[in-house]
Amino acid sequence: MNEVLIKSRDILENVTPLRVDCGRICGDACCKSGGDELGMYLFPHEEELIGGGFTIKDAGGAMKGEKICVCNGSCDRKTRPLSCRIFPLAFSLKSGKPEIETDVRAWPVCPLMNSGLDGMLPEFRKRVYEALLLLWNDEESKSFMIKLDRELESYRTLTL
Repeated sequence: MNEVLIKSRDILENVTPLRVDCGRICGDACCKSGGDELGMYLFPHEEELIGGGFTIKDAGGAMKGEKICVCNGSCDRKTRPLSCRIFPLAFSLKSGKPEIETDVRAWPVCPLMNSGLDGMLPEFRKRVYEALLLLWNDEESKSFMIKLDRELESYRTLTL
């Protein structure tokens, strides 16, 4: 098992974007997949850590060879994927190093997007960044993050 992955998940175990359950604001919109083709990307080896309440599928397109986790509507928060733990944030590679930013894919479902990074708890942002830096130092995770950044860049350019 990848210890870096486990430690990253642990860093994000008890932190959320707001002091309250933000899912109450949007009706748990990020937990509703909207169809079999939508889900959260899994980091390398994360499939082994995912509990019930999810369907694991192969990703297509630019992320072919990776896995996505489709939420069935409810889960044990302790077994949710990293992508769920950091939502509505994502990382980007600016000047060759990872940084956090709001996830452009979150705009249709997350009301927190209007407030940007400043609308989320500083502790949440700090922990997401800490977890992503830890993953960046693991070669397999780093390769995945670079691939995901390219995928996210295609979404970013659509919004300009």
